[in-house]
Amino acid sequence: MMRSLSLALFFLRARPVRAGAAVVFAVAAAIVVLAGLLAGTHLSGAQAADRSLGRFEHRIDGVTVVPVGDDPTPSSRALIETLTAHGADEVDIGYLMADIEPDGSDLGVTVRADEWSANPFPAVYRLRSGSWPSEHTAAVSSDVAARHPVGSHLSFFGGALQLTVSGVVSDDYDRSGRTVLIDPGALGALSKLSDREAMRIDESLSVDVRWNGRANAHLGRLAARAASTPSSLEGSSRVDSRVDMAARVESEPIESVLSTTIAPFIAAILATAFMTRFSYRVRLTMFETGISYGRTRGSSVLALYGSVLIAAVLGVAAGWLIGGFVARPIEDALSDSVLGPFGSPEAIGLRILALSVAGVVIGQVAFRGARDRRESNARHRLPTARQVLPAVAVLVAFVGVAQVRRPTLDWQLTGLLLLGVAVTMLAPFLLDLALIRESGNLAVRLAQRRLRRDRRPTAWVVVGITALLVVAFGLTTFVTSTIASVNASTESVVPPDQVQLRTYQDAESDRAALQREVESALGLADPLTVADASAETSEGDGALVAFESLTDLERYLNQPLASAQRRLLESGGVLRTTAPDVSRIDVQPEAESVATVTLPAMLDERLDPSYRSSGGFILRSTADGRGIPLDNERLVYTGVTSAQLARAATVAGTLGVNPDWIGYYKDPFSFSEPVWSWLSAAGIALLALVIVFYYVASAVRALRPDLAGIIATGLRPRWARLVLAAQLGFVLATVIVVAVVSALAATVITVWAAPGDVHLYVPWLSIAAATVVIVAGSALAFGVSARRLRAWERFG
Repeated sequence: MMRSLSLALFFLRARPVRAGAAVVFAVAAAIVVLAGLLAGTHLSGAQAADRSLGRFEHRIDGVTVVPVGDDPTPSSRALIETLTAHGADEVDIGYLMADIEPDGSDLGVTVRADEWSANPFPAVYRLRSGSWPSEHTAAVSSDVAARHPVGSHLSFFGGALQLTVSGVVSDDYDRSGRTVLIDPGALGALSKLSDREAMRIDESLSVDVRWNGRANAHLGRLAARAASTPSSLEGSSRVDSRVDMAARVESEPIESVLSTTIAPFIAAILATAFMTRFSYRVRLTMFETGISYGRTRGSSVLALYGSVLIAAVLGVAAGWLIGGFVARPIEDALSDSVLGPFGSPEAIGLRILALSVAGVVIGQVAFRGARDRRESNARHRLPTARQVLPAVAVLVAFVGVAQVRRPTLDWQLTGLLLLGVAVTMLAPFLLDLALIRESGNLAVRLAQRRLRRDRRPTAWVVVGITALLVVAFGLTTFVTSTIASVNASTESVVPPDQVQLRTYQDAESDRAALQREVESALGLADPLTVADASAETSEGDGALVAFESLTDLERYLNQPLASAQRRLLESGGVLRTTAPDVSRIDVQPEAESVATVTLPAMLDERLDPSYRSSGGFILRSTADGRGIPLDNERLVYTGVTSAQLARAATVAGTLGVNPDWIGYYKDPFSFSEPVWSWLSAAGIALLALVIVFYYVASAVRALRPDLAGIIATGLRPRWARLVLAAQLGFVLATVIVVAVVSALAATVITVWAAPGDVHLYVPWLSIAAATVVIVAGSALAFGVSARRLRAWERFG
């Protein structure tokens, strides 16, 4: 027993075993750090509750809306009395106005009115300077504070709401957000507005109710009934409770699941492969000294499992320390919000341990006897991996296709990554094809023969690294495609060089006066009158805009119409702005009493994308003749200068009207790639690089015993480095080609099969950057390991 233990300790001290343990350690640590960073991008249920409920236990969000100009006090009192009478404690009533533009600015802010002396949101807002708002004063948060320090003035609705900034607060959940906190008493100024002033503002207060104590669906219905007004929101009786919100668990991202499954499994398999090769050589030597194969084998297996398990445990611990004390502070400094919990390492640690052990078991089965010369004929048989991988690939691809056809983005991403992983399982066959024809160069020929001899470990290396890169490439490609598709479809509501004046409902009687004020303030004149068809097209791509004449339409488009387009419109047709290019289109008026009409159609592909926010253009005579009602009538000023557009951005506050009434061209808002996307891709590429480093180091160790024979033939050790470089080149070329092709193929299938309108945009720069990192890392690994290539071998 003692001899077996001593022999196991000898194996543990051996350099190949330590190297195998090192890669398991590095992969485990990297996985824990990556998982912790990704977890930080998602709030926990408890954090979401703190952000939404503050220090309260229950909430009814937006139980009613109160138009600006009405006094919200009666509704608030009724709510408090009803909730208190049915067991609620410490009822808090808050008011919210979203996307309100301060006078002189075109950047919308969120205005929150509440009793801030008790700070109902202690985990969200922290007072940095000054004092909390009292009546007629305001505290501002985030980047609003940079423009409105303590003591400055802030006004809304053309001076109807005048505030003096009393303090500056920070919002831990939205560090770049724009929020203004006010006291409910400041709303009294709005309730004193005349009907004309309130009509021009055309805004509403959303009432937010929070309380402690009892909460059930019945209480929610009572609160909704108590707050009922003509503008009450429908179905607003649902109660959000802290217990329910805190119990919600964010599901682990699929890219994290795949990478943390593939990496430790492949690392353990590779460690087993090269440890097995080393232990076989040692067994031959031990046998000659009188130690049996069985004892040597048992000791080597004990050392193998012990080294992998110890390395995995230490790697998880190191990852938790590095992630918690190094990576997380950096992520927090770069983040726009408080981070989600890092989480405990137990769950992911158990996964890493289980996958590492599974990798060792699979490695032992796959490589058992692979180095035994008595079984040399086994080399001529098709390796087990080549037999199993195609079947597994078909199964994974079938599951992937089923997922991409599901309607949600998470399922589509899951399917895409599964499709990519399925294709990567065919990578060893591509490597086999590259090795069929031997090169005339002796170094390359030897590299080819070594790769053929080590088919099993090489196959796992290729599959593992390729699968990790496919997850990174596929994730980046799909996210980029989705974001680019959304950005491409997001256009300014108002075309370039235009200002549009629109009013709503009761404000029509005031439009003539407002028109004179706007024209005087902006220096505009001679508007067009247009309206939207109160109807839906069969394509569902936006409202049809009706014009008085062809001349008006040409002025609106800032280009002449073609003769075919003029004939189409004069004959009662639709000039469409978006694909598909159909010859006829069905239009269903919103009035149920009016039947669907079919109109001839034509697509104008010359239009600026900003004109595609509407579905097409018709003449008003066409709408009147076919019974299509018109609404949303507005005035359009064309040929507006840049100076006039700049004034249009702030004129609403000057005139005290709703900014939505005065539309002007704005650069479309563009979404950017989320942090978790590039963070995942970078982390996964790092995991792949760890495996590349280990593979190169193992290849160097495997080449050492042959170096003495190479030198004996008259060749220099430098020639062996050429063999190693060629061997690594074959593997890297296969990995990169298969990874890029797999990721693109999976994305193409997803874009084709997934519901919704997603177009393929390949992030070549990101893919090229990741490829450069892998190649550069491999070159570094080659340079470091090749220097250790010597014509002797040590066990210790």
